[in-house]
Amino acid sequence: MKFFHKLIFIVLLSGLAFAGEKPFNFKRLDFSSSFNFQQDAKQKNYISGNSGIKANFSKAEVCGYINIPRSSFGQFFNFSAFTGEGGEYKFKYGISCSIPAEKAVFQLKAGMLSFSRVISRLKNPVPSSLSSATVKSFSWSSGLGVSLPSVSSSVQPLSLYAGSSFSLANIPCRFYSFVTQDGNCFVSGASKIKFSSRSFMEFSLNSGSFFLEGKTSSLQKCGLDFEKKRYFAGSIEFSFQMPCFKTLVMAGIHESPWKIKSIWINSACRIVFPFFLVDVKYFAIPTSCVSPYQIPLIGISSSQIKIVEQGEINPQIMFSLGKFNVRLGAGLTQTWKVLGEKEGETVSLLKINSGFLGESDYFSFKGNLCVNNIIAAGYVPSSVSVPEKYYEISSGFYGKIKKHSWSFTSSHRQYPPLSETSFVKQKISLNGNFSFRGKFPFTLGSGSDFILKNGLMENFSADMTFSFFIQKKHFKLNVKTGFKISR
Repeated sequence: MKFFHKLIFIVLLSGLAFAGEKPFNFKRLDFSSSFNFQQDAKQKNYISGNSGIKANFSKAEVCGYINIPRSSFGQFFNFSAFTGEGGEYKFKYGISCSIPAEKAVFQLKAGMLSFSRVISRLKNPVPSSLSSATVKSFSWSSGLGVSLPSVSSSVQPLSLYAGSSFSLANIPCRFYSFVTQDGNCFVSGASKIKFSSRSFMEFSLNSGSFFLEGKTSSLQKCGLDFEKKRYFAGSIEFSFQMPCFKTLVMAGIHESPWKIKSIWINSACRIVFPFFLVDVKYFAIPTSCVSPYQIPLIGISSSQIKIVEQGEINPQIMFSLGKFNVRLGAGLTQTWKVLGEKEGETVSLLKINSGFLGESDYFSFKGNLCVNNIIAAGYVPSSVSVPEKYYEISSGFYGKIKKHSWSFTSSHRQYPPLSETSFVKQKISLNGNFSFRGKFPFTLGSGSDFILKNGLMENFSADMTFSFFIQKKHFKLNVKTGFKISR
């Protein structure tokens, strides 16, 4: 792939040439480092981490990081081996530049870039189920999200991105495109029309071609495995938001290895009244009736999507008690999922949430009760494992004083016994965090997990993190250290 490296070099060099005067006018140097120390049940010590630097200029950014795999202390300091138990040392790097024009701004990025938003939805369009019955936000971002590698990001394939922002008939528009080293390519266009400061409409049209390969044992078992080949995928996204009403509609089409066009739809709506709001969401794969039963949809990362339908409703009541704003909510999620290898081996799972949230200017607390994986309908073959039913109670306390903030969260999850002879499994999690925003800002966090069977502890883990940053005019230092013990 030497040609791809040359292409990146030529494009970026051309971009910097048109970036105007002094594209490398120095602004700030960011140094970031993160290390984790771990001791396992056998009391063996390991270390892993990431470290690197990012240079910020007036119209360009350059960054480079090293990803240190999980290694024993001896391996960590033996740099000549350049490998650990978790794999080889890996490097990630990137560069970006902005090219201002009279009526548009062009942007070029290259390196091990991370892509989000529409790309994440094309990988797996199934929305996540409700985690709390008192969710406040109803946010969504159209188009393509792209970012340079960071100290905590995973190593990605080498890619080249080009985008622009411009106005067409006084309507803000954006254009995105990228190509990766392994041959994937993508283009997207988006626009946003503002009616007021709190009312707007967004629209995006996305398409690309991606290499898919199906060699997993589950596909081979069903006789649905396939060789690596390029396939098309695209989507359309629309949203309309105003203070009392918000709606979102998305639809996608994927070319499949079985000469079938798989289609999915995803919609969400929020209606707000003075003391009441309700969220309604719905996802479906209407072509599942003509697709291979075992695999209704293949995502652009070769992921096998087995959820064919999901509906959710979340009403909430809002009122005030003195200086406290109170929110009470309930949620119901129903999911239809393929479990077996034969037609009819599907199951309908229910998730029920109820919770409360209380907030003031300096203090807030919340609680949530959840019952998940309730089998409501369908057939479960004896050879297939169904997601375990569990009950969960979670709570959180949050506070802030001037520039300082703190939080404490806890959860208790219990899995009822599957039979009279099976055990009762429990998981308890405790987490705390404190942030100091003074002359020397820092953050201190800790957490612990307990797994019990029939009341006896089976596994235990505890961790503590400490991070601080120092920022001057032309320099920023960010350091994070973590310790973890597992038993």
